[in-house]
Amino acid sequence: MTEQPPEDWMTDEGERDLFSVVVPTFNRVGTIIEALDSVKAQTYRPIEILIADDGSTDGTEQAVAEWIRANARPDFAVKYQWRENQGVCGARNDALAVSSGEFVQFLDSDDLLYPERLEKLVHFFRAEGVDYIETGFEGFVDGDDDYEEVHLGHGESCQISLLLRGRLWPNTLRPAFRRGLIRRIGPWRHGMPTFQDLDFVIRALTLDPLPRVGSIVESLARARRSGDRMSDSFKTLEGRRLRVGCEELLVREVLGRAEFDDEDCVKLRARCLTLALRSKAAGWGEVLGGLLEALSLLPQPTPMKDRLKWLAIRSGRPVCWIVCRALKLAV
Repeated sequence: MTEQPPEDWMTDEGERDLFSVVVPTFNRVGTIIEALDSVKAQTYRPIEILIADDGSTDGTEQAVAEWIRANARPDFAVKYQWRENQGVCGARNDALAVSSGEFVQFLDSDDLLYPERLEKLVHFFRAEGVDYIETGFEGFVDGDDDYEEVHLGHGESCQISLLLRGRLWPNTLRPAFRRGLIRRIGPWRHGMPTFQDLDFVIRALTLDPLPRVGSIVESLARARRSGDRMSDSFKTLEGRRLRVGCEELLVREVLGRAEFDDEDCVKLRARCLTLALRSKAAGWGEVLGGLLEALSLLPQPTPMKDRLKWLAIRSGRPVCWIVCRALKLAV
C-alpha cells in the first residue's frame, strides 16, 4: 500500500476560488512563455502560477522574469522559484508547498491550456461536488500541421474502473484536483524520471475512501509531442521497471477492496500478464518479481488465455517469444 503523506508537506486549507497552476520547467526558454500565455488567456480569475525552475541554464529565468513584470496582477499572481537540478517531481512538490489555491492544475512548460479550461473546471467542481476531474486533450507536433492526436475525456464517472481496464492513460495535463485531494495523495514520488504521472493518478484514484471523481468529455488542453516520448522510455530497462512498478502498485491497492469487482480484477490481471509476458520475452524478467507476487493474490477465476501467459512467464524466455507470437502480441 502507499505510504501516508507527511503532515506538513502542504497546507490543508486553500484560498477559496483561487486556482493554482503548477508549472515545472527545465531549459524550456523556447516554450515556457507560450505555456504561460495560455494561462494568462484564461477566462477565469483568480489564478496563481507557481513556476518551479529545476536548475535551468538556458535563459529561462530571465525570460520568465520579464514575463512576470509585464503580466502579474492582483488577481493573477505569479511566483517563481529556482533550485539546483533534482528532477521534475521535486520541482512540483516545491511549488505545491507554497501554493494557496482551492484547486490545482499541473501544466508542463511545453504544453498549453485552452482559454476556457479553468472556468469550466471550476463550474464542474462546484456543480458536481467532485475532488478530481478528468478531461480530454490534443497532442501536437511543432511544424507538423497534419499531426493531431485527440483523447477525449471519458463519460463514465468511475475513472478507477477505466484505469483497471487499461482504458485510461493518465498524464499531468488531463486531470484537475481539489487541494484536499492533493493533500491526501501526498508528494510526487522522487526518483521517477518517467511514468510519475501514472504513479500519481494511481495513488489518487485508489485512496481509501475513494475520491469523488468526474469527467468533462471535451478537449481542453494541448500536449506538445516533440522531444523524448514515454514510448521511448518504455524500451529501456529503467523505463520498464518503473512501468511495471506502477502496475504492481495498482494491483496491491485494489487487493481486498470491496469497491472493485471481479470483472475489473480479471481485466487488470490480463493487462498485467501481457506486460509481464512482453517484459520476460524482451529479457527483462528481473523486474517482474513484485508484480507476479501481487497478481497471484487477485481473485480467481483466470481465463484460459491468461493461464497460458502465466505458464509462459514461469517458463524460459524462448517460450515467451513463442506465446507472444501465438497470441499476436507485439514484443
